[in-house]
Amino acid sequence: MIIKKNAYDNITCHVTGAYWERIRLRLTVRIDIKDPECGAFADALQFYIADQSSGKCAGVFETAEIEGNEARLCFLATDNGDNRCLDPGEYMIAACINNGKDSFYTPLLNSLDQGEQKGLMKTFPFQKVKWYRIECTDASDTGREGNGIFCLRISRFDGKNTLR
Repeated sequence: MIIKKNAYDNITCHVTGAYWERIRLRLTVRIDIKDPECGAFADALQFYIADQSSGKCAGVFETAEIEGNEARLCFLATDNGDNRCLDPGEYMIAACINNGKDSFYTPLLNSLDQGEQKGLMKTFPFQKVKWYRIECTDASDTGREGNGIFCLRISRFDGKNTLR
């Protein structure tokens, strides 16, 4: 599945909290709906991880609990939904909604401060002699309200600590 770039200005989503629980990345997301009369409801959202450059869907959030205007997401770092790790690259998280005839997405915007964001880099051992690193960053382009798009940057290292 390819996440198509559609603008849907009625919904914005902001990452307001993030932490690692062993190999699970847990995010708290604030969902702002400007006009609920348009048929957009927070509980209808689905969350995907998409390759930043191609838009190709690379994973899904196994757990997405939505209460009111807040979602709690959980992503297992070593399983993208296909029982394997995400490939090295940069990924955005997209909140998708289907209104019956069209599907729209909005990228999650980063509302974390610099200190919180720096503490979100995690390195995991992978296949005995390799390392798998996940960093939470801002994408190069900015969101609608001045916040950068919340991204996951993934890299792999061999046993000698050289970047691949």
